[in-house]
Amino acid sequence: APPPPLPVQAPEQPAGGEKEDAGSPRHGPAQPAEEEPEPAVRSEVPEELVGIQAYILWERAGKPEGADFGPDARREIERLMAEGMSIEEMRALLTEPKSEPPPP
Repeated sequence: APPPPLPVQAPEQPAGGEKEDAGSPRHGPAQPAEEEPEPAVRSEVPEELVGIQAYILWERAGKPEGADFGPDARREIERLMAEGMSIEEMRALLTEPKSEPPPP
């Protein structure tokens, strides 16, 4: 069985002074139309998978103490979903043991 996933922390809030006045226009380039549905995709991402992916990323990084790979894990899962991978396929990819080649 895979080790238990790391707890995923909420994303950090932006630094103070970055509030946008509701009456002022947005600065910078407009977001492309195809990126608007992201919040809907975000709500469909099972936290269980985010935790498993965060643990995998943490292991690959050498298990750094106090590191939070939750945001990176969520982005990776959202990218796979946007590419058409189902939640069931992701769950299988993340939880099924990898078969290792036999030693030479």
